[in-house]
Amino acid sequence: MPFARVCSLVGADLAQRLRDLTLAIYTRAARYAETKGVIIADTKFEFGFVGDRLVLGDEVLTPDFRVFGPPALTDPAARSPPTTSNSCAITWSRFAGTSSRPRRRCPRK
Repeated sequence: MPFARVCSLVGADLAQRLRDLTLAIYTRAARYAETKGVIIADTKFEFGFVGDRLVLGDEVLTPDFRVFGPPALTDPAARSPPTTSNSCAITWSRFAGTSSRPRRRCPRK
């Protein structure tokens, strides 16, 4: 969504605050992910209010669609770069005997 549209919806001051917070959170997360060999290509954050206080909600660095991937395999010109999805976690969860919460510890590698 264009920043001007956000300003028209929530006001310029709040829009600037949300943009600053979003970029700060994303930048910190992206730098950390890079040290682990992962790029964060697309994500989202949810903000809300508790009374008059702006708070970060429950959606933090949530992928919209298979968006985490190894940088060495990611071609910026590709229409759909290779990425990982939650399918490996679902498969492991089923192997562990549950489809919701794993009963066994995840392997380190």
